[in-house]
Amino acid sequence: MLLALLPLTFCATSTLASPFYIGGYVGKSTIQDDHFFDQLTNETDTDYTSNSYSLLAGVIIKQNLLLEFEAGTIAPYISESSLSFSYEELSIENNFLRINLLQTFPFPGGYHWYIKESLGIISAKQSYTNATGQIKKREKTNTIFLGISLGIQQAFIYHRQKLNAYLEVQYSGYNLENDSDTYHIRQHSLGGGVKWKF
Repeated sequence: MLLALLPLTFCATSTLASPFYIGGYVGKSTIQDDHFFDQLTNETDTDYTSNSYSLLAGVIIKQNLLLEFEAGTIAPYISESSLSFSYEELSIENNFLRINLLQTFPFPGGYHWYIKESLGIISAKQSYTNATGQIKKREKTNTIFLGISLGIQQAFIYHRQKLNAYLEVQYSGYNLENDSDTYHIRQHSLGGGVKWKF
């Protein structure tokens, strides 16, 4: 179905008469770092969770099929050495742009559950700070990433069925280049958001 994202992008431009919406998402993300943070030599304290935020705009292609364009950020994951005399810090910050294809299915009580497939570009910014507090290394990697999500949402309600609220579990991954090594980064997020239909 991911192959359908590209033609659907062009399809969306020809369906301006279809209902469209805007929205936002807030969640808590967790990283599987493939030992990326093990680059720090001293005993470390690593926060594998971070906050994620995004804004989106979508169009209802047809009943039970939606196409979205989404931009977002995941605040830095940070690993710090626990030895004050030899302080080190390593972090990853993620910003992304992606296209989402949602297929919804009826659920009792006026709700719908859905599957969302995503294809996008992620910008992963790595920063290393040494004991002096100076950033010794900063590197940015731009790469393609894939994602899949499961969620549940209300039918559009309130004031002529304009408002929609949803909860969602997301999973995505990409490869992060660092010097001669490649780390297989995986992230999953749990959160929710709202959409407003025009």
